[in-house]
Amino acid sequence: MGAPAIVYFGSDECLRIEVLRQAGLDVIHCASVAELVRAIEETPRADAIVFAEEAEKLLDEAVRAARERTTAVRILFQHAWTTNNVREFDLVLHPGTGPERWLEEIVRTMVQTREGALHKAAVAGKGWGEIARELQTMRRRITSLGGEPGLAEQGMRRMRRIPPGRRDSL
Repeated sequence: MGAPAIVYFGSDECLRIEVLRQAGLDVIHCASVAELVRAIEETPRADAIVFAEEAEKLLDEAVRAARERTTAVRILFQHAWTTNNVREFDLVLHPGTGPERWLEEIVRTMVQTREGALHKAAVAGKGWGEIARELQTMRRRITSLGGEPGLAEQGMRRMRRIPPGRRDSL
């Protein structure tokens, strides 16, 4: 199994995609709803769909497309405090949240959601042995990203140095 897969929708003015990649995540960037749909169809086991807040109509259309095609975690990087549909997301990251914090929150949300889905599958008749193996795989993914304690700090240490002019855009 490869690195956790994330589909990122929207502009990346804050260099979040690079931070996610440096932390060991496989990121597919989509600039349009059509690209998002194609990425979801080509990456059926995506762990998360990350949305950079866009014009409300475009964001609504993208969220609707994701909701209809995948059960992956939906995460929003809010650009302003104006998004009305925050209930559509498993995690909302507010403006000003630093990379160390949001990286840790994204991974934690992906793992918690995955564990919850595995529990629901067990109740539906999936074998506990299979569930235990899937949980162990998810825990290994966390460890590969730097381990549970201090995950973000370790992931950030592995990142290449960001040029001084770009640092404040993160």
